[in-house]
Amino acid sequence: MCRWVGVPHAATDADTAEALVPSALRADLLAQVNEATAAQELGDLVCDALIRGGRADAAWLVARRGETRAAPWIAATAGLDEDGAAEVLRAPRCTRAAVGDAPRTTEAADLPAAGVAQIAVAPFRGASGAGMVLGVGRRGSSTPFDGVELAALAALARSVGHALERLWLADELAAGAARERALARAARVLNASRTPDKVLETLCAEAATALGAELAVVYAGESVDFFMAVAAHGLPSSFLGFVPPEASLVREVLETGAPRVADGDEYVRRRPASTAAFDRVRAATAVPLRREGTVDGALVVGFEHDRTISPDDVELLCTFAELACAAQRNADRLLAAQRAAMIDPLTGCLNHAATQERLRAELSRAERGGDRVTLVVLDLQDFKAVNEEHGHLTGDTVLRTVGEQLRDAVRRHDVVGRLGGDEFALVLIGASAGDAGAAVRRAVDGIATAPLPGGDAVGTHVGVAEWRFGESAAVLLERADVALRGAKRRAGEPVRRAGGHGGASVATDVAGAERRIRKLAAAAAIGARLTRLLDEEAIAAAAAHELMGSVEPDACAVLRLADGELEPLAVAPDGWPREPRRPQDEGLAGRCLRERRAVLVTDAGRDPVHAALVGRGAASALAVPVHAGAVLWGAIELRSAAVDAFDAEDARVVETVADYVGAALRTALLYTELEASYMGAAEALAAALEAKDDYTADHARSIADLAVEVGRRLGLREGELRDLRYGAIFHDIGKIAIPDAILNKPGPLTDEEFAVVKRHPEVGEQILAPIPFLREARRIVRHDHERWDGGGYPDGLRGEEIPIGARIVLVVDAWHAMVSDRPYRAGLEPEQARAELVRHAGSQFDPEVVHAMLSCLDDEVGDR
Repeated sequence: MCRWVGVPHAATDADTAEALVPSALRADLLAQVNEATAAQELGDLVCDALIRGGRADAAWLVARRGETRAAPWIAATAGLDEDGAAEVLRAPRCTRAAVGDAPRTTEAADLPAAGVAQIAVAPFRGASGAGMVLGVGRRGSSTPFDGVELAALAALARSVGHALERLWLADELAAGAARERALARAARVLNASRTPDKVLETLCAEAATALGAELAVVYAGESVDFFMAVAAHGLPSSFLGFVPPEASLVREVLETGAPRVADGDEYVRRRPASTAAFDRVRAATAVPLRREGTVDGALVVGFEHDRTISPDDVELLCTFAELACAAQRNADRLLAAQRAAMIDPLTGCLNHAATQERLRAELSRAERGGDRVTLVVLDLQDFKAVNEEHGHLTGDTVLRTVGEQLRDAVRRHDVVGRLGGDEFALVLIGASAGDAGAAVRRAVDGIATAPLPGGDAVGTHVGVAEWRFGESAAVLLERADVALRGAKRRAGEPVRRAGGHGGASVATDVAGAERRIRKLAAAAAIGARLTRLLDEEAIAAAAAHELMGSVEPDACAVLRLADGELEPLAVAPDGWPREPRRPQDEGLAGRCLRERRAVLVTDAGRDPVHAALVGRGAASALAVPVHAGAVLWGAIELRSAAVDAFDAEDARVVETVADYVGAALRTALLYTELEASYMGAAEALAAALEAKDDYTADHARSIADLAVEVGRRLGLREGELRDLRYGAIFHDIGKIAIPDAILNKPGPLTDEEFAVVKRHPEVGEQILAPIPFLREARRIVRHDHERWDGGGYPDGLRGEEIPIGARIVLVVDAWHAMVSDRPYRAGLEPEQARAELVRHAGSQFDPEVVHAMLSCLDDEVGDR
């Protein structure tokens, strides 16, 4: 049986701390608590201090941040060997909520390994969800811990608990900032990847780097039973291929479309037994990939060290997957556009321009490596008569057959192109003119099988030229064309130059394909610019204006879905009338939201469903939905007064931009959530300050508003005013490290005591250092005791070397200190304090700041 003895939670007089930690150690302990940079370090130094205080034989601290499985935790002990520590940390009354909300003491004869007869524990639970138990024990037949000692333990537990909250929150903020940086970098790198394979390789590398994982794999497949690794990081290339059927983590993601996590014993159970590459992995998580809306793959990251995978880790990985899928869709479309620009649509061979480009590339390679290249140019005998006698449909069928036969006649790495009309070219790599004979015979025999009415065979003329070292592509083509003309003369047919008729129509097709490529490239560039924006309206405005330049509509609107209505968040061009909010189901944008797809109207005058567009001055329009992650965010709508102003290619371009807009909006949302967590950090620090010294906390809150008003009069921008407010609130946070005996001393300070006080700006800067959001505020905290004439501390800065925020806080701080009552003196009258500010302007204070300060005070008097 345990006999608990409790004391009221309110017994927190600072003098009771002497009961467990002597004053000689206490000031140093508090400073170390506030300067600790890691939770485990904090736990170890507190336990050691309790033992060094001489009032306890054993000490322990158990703490956990939040209730989730992945929450960070610490366990620290002192005065206990390994067995004793294990026994104490297993005992519920020593470590968990069974001790209630107040400090307790009890006998502990049933802890033989620990060797303690009496124990006392003090719990702490913070607003952020952090929970902690601080305990001490005595050996032998010692008397129980008394009420004063329990109160001291509770007070120390609160100080340590607040410090732990600060450290954990700082870690959380740093992790959030790292995630943001990783997302921004991934967006940039993925957008720069121009092929699907490169996108997947980049995704694996960026995901592994961001999560600190040793390996990452992308799996793709047609079903849960037929999938394979198609890209990897941290694994040999031989790993790419089919995965054994027991890879259950990937199968579950493909089946459910939801992320899966396996760490600790759970991963050991799921690990693929026949895949040696995963033998060292200790934890893994997998998320789905949706390139075209349905799950068609999975991204897996693995850790070769013990790792508890948190929901934040999974969310970050899902965001990586979304960015990668958008980039891969863009890469697929770009490849398709590039292929369309290179391939002749009738024959499937390279077109004229692409053939010329490949020929030049192969000759350049041959010149470097000394290889042979042979060019074969051929056309069809009397093909004009085929069209005239049998019709152009029959002629097209012949040309398609010729293209197929030529591709079958050569090797995979050879080049087959259509120069124009019925004229084709073969670029035979590594072959001499003599070697080309076999390929030419196969081609001629195959072409002869092309179907013609009446059973006639299709004949050919052929010209062959082997490349000579140093010869240009144009010269080689001219020699082959001369050979072809010679063959035609021998056959008794009129001579036509290769690439003659039909060339103009091909050039037109090439120009259209090039325009499509430029539009897709512009969409990718828009995505790169959007990733740098973190404001919803700025993202919408940038997208609208960029689409005006790439798709060239008369007007573009980005519409946000809110409370069942669509509101124009951005409209381009500038000055275009902004329509009012409308129901989300109304109009073209409403239809694209209902159907979750792009909707294109090419002639509104002939479309009864969208005839209302005519009344708004639009003959054609295009609307595309925008998703921010899994959320339907809104739509992009384009209008033009011209009929057929947009086509399916424009729709694909706008869809690509919509993907980038959605990714940028999701990044902006994550940044907003990160900024909110920064505010939580500020509140936790303010709570720690108030717990230390009521005057300091009230003083800080009082000067913050006045400092901001002074800064506004001096023309500071909004971001600088925000930093000034935090700098004012925390300018004395370093006083946490000053012993109470010095901080509240009623009389003058000795030189030694003043030296301790002068350290508080540097201590304050160190306390704020782990919080990126307060980076500029830290400069104010460090320098708010510098003087205009250079006689201040800690760095002896002078004049405008001192940050403007620190100069403002110094003046406002001095004013408030002069008019406030303190234990060792009464406050000055306002007129006396004003006179002191004026007297020291130019020596202690910045004269311009003093002038702005007095102006604010005059306005306050006038308002009253």
